[in-house]
Amino acid sequence: MKRYLVLLLSVLCVMCSAMPGSAARPDVRFSVTFNGHPVRFDVQPEVVPPGHTMVPLRAIAEKMGAQVTYDAATQTVTARRGSTTISLTIGRTTATINGREQSLPLAPYIKDGRTLIPLRFISETLGAAVKFDPATSAIAIVDSTWPRRGGDLNLALPHKPEGPLNPIITNDAYGNDLIGMIYDGLWRYDDRLMPVPALAESWAWSEDDTKLTFYIRKGVRFFDGTELTADDVLFTFKAIAHPQYSGALNAGYDGVLGWTDYHNAIRGESAADFAAGKVTTAALAGLYAADRYIVVFKLSKADGPFFFRNTGTGILDHSKYQAIPVQDWGTARDPYNAKPNGTGAFRMDQYQDGELAILKANEHYWAGRPYVDRVIFRVVTADVAVSELQSGKLDVAEFGAGNSDAYQVMNNVTVHQLKDAVFQSMGMNTARGITSDLAVRQAISYGIDR
Repeated sequence: MKRYLVLLLSVLCVMCSAMPGSAARPDVRFSVTFNGHPVRFDVQPEVVPPGHTMVPLRAIAEKMGAQVTYDAATQTVTARRGSTTISLTIGRTTATINGREQSLPLAPYIKDGRTLIPLRFISETLGAAVKFDPATSAIAIVDSTWPRRGGDLNLALPHKPEGPLNPIITNDAYGNDLIGMIYDGLWRYDDRLMPVPALAESWAWSEDDTKLTFYIRKGVRFFDGTELTADDVLFTFKAIAHPQYSGALNAGYDGVLGWTDYHNAIRGESAADFAAGKVTTAALAGLYAADRYIVVFKLSKADGPFFFRNTGTGILDHSKYQAIPVQDWGTARDPYNAKPNGTGAFRMDQYQDGELAILKANEHYWAGRPYVDRVIFRVVTADVAVSELQSGKLDVAEFGAGNSDAYQVMNNVTVHQLKDAVFQSMGMNTARGITSDLAVRQAISYGIDR
C-alpha cells in the first residue's frame, strides 16, 4: 500500500544454556555522527593508507541532508544540498564542485555496490567540520547551520489515539505515532526499511540460530534520569508473558525457553506475585540478563521471523512499573500513562485526550537532541486538514486518494510519495451471510485490482 504525505518542512530526527558470567561484546567500528546523530552504514567504511577514512557517499550525504543520484553510464555520483553540487567519478581523483574542479586525496571506488569516498572531503565540502577523537576513534561531523533548528512541527492525526501510551499495551496505530517518539526499542527501521541499532548498539545470533544476544547501549537514560540497563529489557519482555498481561503482543514467543511455563504461572514468579500481577527481573531459561548491558533470548529451535516479529517493542523503566500490577498498566491506576517515562527523542508535555498532544525535545537523547523543539499533534479530520494545510496551521498531513486533487493544486505544499511496510487485509464470513456463497467471494476477488 502507498501512503501519501504532504510536507512543508524537512525534518531530521523526529528524530547459553547456562548463563555466562559475561559475553563477548562486539566492537562497534567507525562510530560516526552528524550533529550528534549516528550515521549508519550498510557497507563498512575503511581506512586506506596513509590514513584516509573512506565511507559510502550516500550514507554520509543523505544524513547531511543532500540528495544523491548516480549515473551508471558514466559512473558519476552527484550530491546536491542547498547551493552546493558535488560530482565525482569512479576512479578519478578530480571532483567537480559547482562547476569547478578540485583534487581529491583518493579516487572514489565501489565496494559491495556502494561508492566510497574520503569522509573529510564530502563533509567539509558541504560546510561541516570534522573532529576525530584519537582516544575512541570516534568521528564527529558538525554543521551548526544545517538543518534548520528549533521551532514547532505541527502534525495531524486523522483519528484520536484509542489506546494508552504504553508501548506493550497499545494496539492502536495513532497511539503508536506518539509512542514511537516517546519510547525507543532495541532497534528501529531506517529509511530503507532495514533494521538499525537503537537502544541496543548491536546484536548477534549463535551459529545454530537459537540464541539471540543484544548488547545494550551504555549511558542511555529515561526522562527522569534513570539509566537503562538489561533489567529493563528483560522486565519489558517478561511482562508480555505474564498471565495477567492484557495487551496484544503475546504471540510468537512460544519458542522462548520457559515462556509457556511463565505464561501459565508454573514458574518464574512466586504464586503470590503471579496472582498480584507483579513482574520481577528474575531470569527465565530463555530470557535473561548476562550482565548489566547484555540480554539473551534462547529459543527451542531456529525461528527466522522472531527478530522482526518479537523484539522491536519500546522498552519500559522497570524501576517504575514493577510497583504497578501488570493488569493495571495503561489504566487510570497507571501514573505513567499520561506522562510516560521513556527514552525517546521527545517527551510528553501536554495531553488532551482526543484533541491534542504536545511533545518536547529530549535534551539528553542518546542519539543527539532533535532539531525541532516541539512536535504538536492535533486530531484533525481529513477534510479539515486540507484547509489547515492551505492556511499554514499544519506542516504535515497524510491523505488518501479522495483528497489528492485538493492537495495537488496547492502552490504552498509539496506532495511526497513514500514507501511503507503497511498492508491491508479483508476477511469474509464463510459460514453465513452473502459471503458464505463461494461465487460471491470469487466475484469480490476478481473485482479487486491488485
